[in-house]
Amino acid sequence: MRAVLITALVACAITALCVAQEEEGEVKNVAEEALREEENQEMQMGEERRRGPNDFSHKDVKVTAIIPDYLGKEIPAGKQVEMIVWFANANKDPMTIHGIFAALQSSMDASRFIQNFTPRSLNLVVDGNTETSVSYKFLPSEYLTPMPYRFFSAVEYSDMNGQRYFNILFNETLGFAEADVAFDIELIMTYLIIIGTFVGSGYGIYYCVTKKNTKSKGKSSNKPAEPVAHEDNEWLKGTSAHESMKRSSKKSKKEN
Repeated sequence: MRAVLITALVACAITALCVAQEEEGEVKNVAEEALREEENQEMQMGEERRRGPNDFSHKDVKVTAIIPDYLGKEIPAGKQVEMIVWFANANKDPMTIHGIFAALQSSMDASRFIQNFTPRSLNLVVDGNTETSVSYKFLPSEYLTPMPYRFFSAVEYSDMNGQRYFNILFNETLGFAEADVAFDIELIMTYLIIIGTFVGSGYGIYYCVTKKNTKSKGKSSNKPAEPVAHEDNEWLKGTSAHESMKRSSKKSKKEN
């Protein structure tokens, strides 16, 4: 009897829990439908759509940004990079673009900033129902460690009433590589000219000195050698031939 009573109580509790969950789900669905109906009514009445807590953009402004030279590629550190921003103003009133700013953040911790790039001030007026493109250039530090970083960029603008708005251009992880080793052709040509001048000068000096020495040796070798008397030959001294030549020489001198 006690077991049957406990089973009945457990069954009642489970049933009550299921009913409560169903009622909670129905209340949630009704609230979501009411919110959607309210938003639809606001849009039909021309009122601005309710934005999220982190949405600071204007409903009639659309922006797009690309880095054309590095689509799907790693961005080299130490080299200036250009970003193109398209700004479309679908509002009837003009908008004023105040500037563009960007920064590098850690890919693991968005609150840690690695490098803040120099912002560009514009104060460019974009008329209603028109669009324009703007260039923004930034220079990643050459000391960046080659690895992925989160690249964050935004554009700031305002309407005729001075109300400020922001549109996010980039907020994604991009790969950064070591700086490209670029050769300066003009510098290389300058070095080659300097080296060629020194080599040519050295060769000219060497050629002149060598030619002068060759001429000097040629003149000395063409000079006729003075005859050496037989009796004065060193290699004949001490021999019978030397004594014979010596007597013959004395005899010829007496006859003369």
